[in-house]
Formats: sequence, structure tokens, C-alpha cells
Amino acid sequence: MKRALVLALVVGLLAGMMLMPAEAKKKKKPAPAKVERVVELPYQCPCGVWNPASPAGFWLAGGAVGGALTPTGGDDKFVKVEITDASGQKVNIGLAQNVDGTDNFAEVPVGEVCGTTEEPLAVPNPGVQVDIFVYEGTCTDMATPSIATSGTIKLTFSNMP
Repeated sequence: MKRALVLALVVGLLAGMMLMPAEAKKKKKPAPAKVERVVELPYQCPCGVWNPASPAGFWLAGGAVGGALTPTGGDDKFVKVEITDASGQKVNIGLAQNVDGTDNFAEVPVGEVCGTTEEPLAVPNPGVQVDIFVYEGTCTDMATPSIATSGTIKLTFSNMP
């Protein structure tokens, strides 16, 4: 009888040890949480002057506030943009990152936005500030006017799209 009891205990322990790794594999790590950070930047126009000598034909800051520098963190891998202008019209902005700190602010383009983004833009260099420039005239489609008077640029940075 003792032999049967000891054998049953040994078989039970072996079976339990074999089931534990299978159950451990079933437990999944929780999915990473989406972390968002919102930055709101006011602007006041006139916003810029065209400088044909500037790289990529970008607008340079001029007038009141034509550009803004926005620090990013290491988790800021995507950005959604929403521009609200007092005119009620769409406003076109360009976003770029100056990776090496030179005067060439258009070194790494992030994107161009007219009004709002439909999908988040990828930030190519998390941790490097994003330079924002307001364009007056037309949006990139050359059909939509970009009328900038004064307003707010809302940037929602996140770690995932």
C-alpha cells in the first residue's frame, strides 16, 4: 500500500511539473500601452517670407511667429497634427528635424500638413526637436488655400500609431 501511495505521489508531482511550463507559456505579456503627450503652440501671422535661397525652398520665420521648436522625447515616435486658425480656413505647415544642429532646418522632413493629419506621421528621430513652419498661400495640393491669421497648432505625440 505504501508503495502505491508513493508511486501515486511521484506520478502526481511529475505530471504537475510537466503541466506548469505549458501553462506558463499560455500567459502572455500585456500589450504595451499607448502613451500620448499633447503640445499646443499658438501662432500669429504674418508667418514667413519666401526665401528661394533656402534649402528645399522652405519658408523662414519672419513677421511675428512663423516657426516653433518643439522638443521631443525618446518615446515620441508618431505625431498627429490639428491646426485651428481664427479664419476658420485650413493652414499648411511643414515639420522637419534638424539632426546635426546646423542652420539647415529642413534636414530631415517629418511631413507637411494642411489642416489636420488623417494618419499619424512617423517621427524619424525621437528625442530630436521638431521644427514647425507655417506656410501661407496654398496647401501642397496647390488647390486648397492656406490662410494663416492666428491660431493654435496641436501636436499629439505618441509611442505608437
